[in-house]
Parts: sequence; C-alpha cells; structure tokens
Amino acid sequence: WDAPGLLGRNGDFRLEARFLHDLYPGFHTRTLTAGPGVRAMLARGLFLDVALLFHMQDTLELDGLVAADAAALGLSTDRLMNAELRLDLVWDTRDDALEALRGHLLALHVAAAPGDPLGTHSYLRLGAEARGFLPLSTPLSPALAIGARVSGDWILATGPAGTPPGVRLFSGGAFGNRALGWRHLTSWAKTCTLSGCRSVGVGA
Repeated sequence: WDAPGLLGRNGDFRLEARFLHDLYPGFHTRTLTAGPGVRAMLARGLFLDVALLFHMQDTLELDGLVAADAAALGLSTDRLMNAELRLDLVWDTRDDALEALRGHLLALHVAAAPGDPLGTHSYLRLGAEARGFLPLSTPLSPALAIGARVSGDWILATGPAGTPPGVRLFSGGAFGNRALGWRHLTSWAKTCTLSGCRSVGVGA
C-alpha cells in the first residue's frame, strides 16, 4: 500500500507485506516480511528509500547438515525472526522503469539487522548496482538499445548465530552468471541422512 505525498510534496509512505516461497539448490525457504517504509525524492531522479521490516523465515529440507561445513561457512538453519532496517539510495535517469532504452541507474543498498534483543540473527549487508542503456534506434528498429548491468553484494558483521540461507548470496541464471544454473554460483555444504549424503548450495 502506497500513499504518495503523505509526508510532504516529495515524501511517500508505504506499508509492505509479502510472503515468498523461494527455491534454492537442494532446499527451500518460506519468508514472511512486513513493515512500513518511506520514499523521499532528494532531487530530480534521486531517491532515498527507508524501510523498517520484520522478517520471519523457515528453512526447509536442509536436514542433516554436516556441522563442520556449517561452522566453516557461518551458516545457520534456525528460524530467522528479525527486525531489519533497509536503506536504498537510487539515482535513476532511465526513460522507462520496465523497458528502458536510454539513461542509467545507480543504486546503493544497506540492510542491517541488530540481532538480540530485536531478532535471532545479526548482519550487515551492503550492495551496489549500476545499469546503463545505449540507444541504437533506427527507422526499421525504433526500440533497440544495448544494456549493461553490474552489481555486487557483501555480507559483513555477522553474529555468532551465523547467517541463514535467505540472507546469503547466490548467483547464476538469467540475472547472474549465465554459465551456471539459477542460484548455482554458491558455496556448497554436505548433508547426510539415512538415505545418504548430498551436496547442497548454501550461499556465500
């Protein structure tokens, strides 16, 4: 739910609620997210988004994780229940948010969870993204452009509980390294149950 102009001419207020069932290589997660946020337009094309979100996440079918692998990777499979502060600074000059043909987008992302007493896990996640579009329109192809995208994320200051898979970094597929399957560019850990052992991608 979004209320444009509720916080002045350049300030929007929003309430967010979503439920995600995400598939990963070898397991899946269910996440409920809810909370308020604001967007402020600092200048033409320059936006600051601030959100205070509550996350509840369960990791499913990741049983029998080898303890040494989990410890080495700082991985947690316990239920995540966290308050998270998210900041996004975005400079967007694209001509269209969905099918851009010219312009650029530069963004910085910060997500911080303090852990106890406001949650079960603590972490600081930093991200940056750049997109650029070079129009190549001709009379025969009026909607033609070359687009490039570069992005990176880093997880810092993780607490002793480790980081659950939904916070960790995965890549591969159409929006990552195309030489790998969806979310298959990752660290791998071994799980062992009565039916045998297997390797599972658990993120970096």
